[in-house]
Amino acid sequence: MFRPAPMKRFYLTIYTEKETEIIEALGKIGSVQLIREYAVRTPPKAEELRIFENYKRLFEKVKSLSSLLTPEEKKKSFLRVLLELFKRPERAPGGVKMGLSLDEINSYLTQTESEVDKLARLKEIGEEITELKKFSVLEKHGISPDNLGNYEHIFVKAGIVNKAIEPKLPEYTRGMNISYDFIPWKNTDELVVIAGPIENRSETEEILARLNFDELRLSDTIKARNIPEQLTEKEKEEENLKKELLKIAEEFSKRSVELEPIMRTIYEREQARSSINRVGSFSVIHGWVPKIELARFEKVVQKTAGENFVLDVEDPSPNEEPPIMIRSSGIVKYFDPIIQIRGRPNYNEINPTPIVTFLFLIMFGMMFGDVGQGAVFAVLGYALARGSSERLRKIGGMLAICGILAIVFGFLYGSVFLAEILHPILFRPLNDITLIIKIAFVFGVTQITLGIVLNIVNKTIQRDRVEVLGGAYGIAGLVFYLGFISLVFLSGLRIGRLTQNLAVIAVTLAALGVVIVTPLLKSISRKEHLTAGALESFKELLDVPITFLANSVSYLRIAALALIHGAFSLLAISLTSGAGLFKALPVYIMLNLLVLVLEGLIVSVQALRLIYYEFFSKFYSGRGAPYSPFKMGLDQA
Repeated sequence: MFRPAPMKRFYLTIYTEKETEIIEALGKIGSVQLIREYAVRTPPKAEELRIFENYKRLFEKVKSLSSLLTPEEKKKSFLRVLLELFKRPERAPGGVKMGLSLDEINSYLTQTESEVDKLARLKEIGEEITELKKFSVLEKHGISPDNLGNYEHIFVKAGIVNKAIEPKLPEYTRGMNISYDFIPWKNTDELVVIAGPIENRSETEEILARLNFDELRLSDTIKARNIPEQLTEKEKEEENLKKELLKIAEEFSKRSVELEPIMRTIYEREQARSSINRVGSFSVIHGWVPKIELARFEKVVQKTAGENFVLDVEDPSPNEEPPIMIRSSGIVKYFDPIIQIRGRPNYNEINPTPIVTFLFLIMFGMMFGDVGQGAVFAVLGYALARGSSERLRKIGGMLAICGILAIVFGFLYGSVFLAEILHPILFRPLNDITLIIKIAFVFGVTQITLGIVLNIVNKTIQRDRVEVLGGAYGIAGLVFYLGFISLVFLSGLRIGRLTQNLAVIAVTLAALGVVIVTPLLKSISRKEHLTAGALESFKELLDVPITFLANSVSYLRIAALALIHGAFSLLAISLTSGAGLFKALPVYIMLNLLVLVLEGLIVSVQALRLIYYEFFSKFYSGRGAPYSPFKMGLDQA
């Protein structure tokens, strides 16, 4: 619970001919993380990879052709097909049975790709239809495609320009004997027809090039005569091709439900294969397995490889960083994201998730103690926790539990929807400001002390005796901090009272001296330049007392936010007193909603800040590598 799951490093040596079976068996149990950094990449199985590439290529072709359909056509039928086609099929419980042989899959992919390739003309036809529509518009304005071109004395051109060009063209052609006419085309573009003397043709073409003029030209597939008939014929051909595309896509989408898991499995298998070292006829698989999964792992290997394998298992060395597997349960699992934002704990560190869960909830409750508003959070969180998304469920669970703590502290403070209608079990923060400040300060000192203790535990696990004894967050730092806080409470930092606690002062200063001299001693032991150690010691002299004091004072924000919540209660009374029910109720509801949203957000952010900066800075590195086991979702039939 307080440590990442113990991991075991393994080296598995098998005959290469058993490689595929072992990969599939390990993928099925889903608890082995393969190590790739030392793997030698070798050619994968050509047949399987070729089929995977065929599937991928066909998928992209169908997807590309689908973009040629109009929004109306997609809305009618193709949108539904594409949603099914591009939705990643869910893995069925227990794996997906491969009912088709690789030859059958390859035959289907080859045949379908051949049919799709015939539809590649769809894009070309679309371009031809666009050009025919332009010529059709010209004909409606009395300009035949035959009229375009160069003659003995004049030239005639037509093309597309941006509408913004229309007011600029007269300026560009000033002094030239050029005639032009603009014809509406689309939202941002216009058709323009330009004619002029043949001697001005080259200069006109240079001007049009600068204006991004897209000239209309007859192609081999478009004739100058019978434009409307050609347009009708092309549109009919396009419609027929689209019907064929829809039919192929629908069939492909149905087949993809079975094919994609198979293709994904082939890909995963080849990725795993690339992590394996090979020496002669032997393959060596290297990786990590959780200690709790070791017996199952060994059983699967023995069942698959028989007696023909060698398995070496060892504990990680002190300097190694195995992948981190954390299994949170109960309410703790909802607060995993707080830790993951700052990274996973190192393998040789305490897992702080249970501790952080407790601290976050206490701080949230202290700052947002209200029975009614806590109940709103609890109900809203419960509703979200029943959602389909895992992320939403975690947010909902976190919100519901925070709401419960807000209810608890609401009873302690006697607050319900900003109304102080309950008798407080403890006190009302606004009625005893000094007490809430002291409680917040003591809570902060306790949390900082806990952070230092956790660092001592971590450094002990890591066998760093110097940091355990003399580090700023080691035993010496802890003695200094507790001594400093004791002096604050005993004397209030008054000179007269300080002299009455000389023993505490002596121990505190001695501990600070140990913290200051430790970097210098470390430099000497490492045979480094003394200047660096001396500078580090001077830094500790300035940094340690200031940091401890600033961190401790920072926790007063807990008291401040508890008082702000009480101030909102006074504001609610002030705004609603003397007003009638119909006037007061909307104001009262709006104020509660404001506090729910605004103060709820601020309280959450401040609680996270105290954890991340004041607490985590004492002991947490967050440099752990995530545990990513190799998994495959296919049972070979």
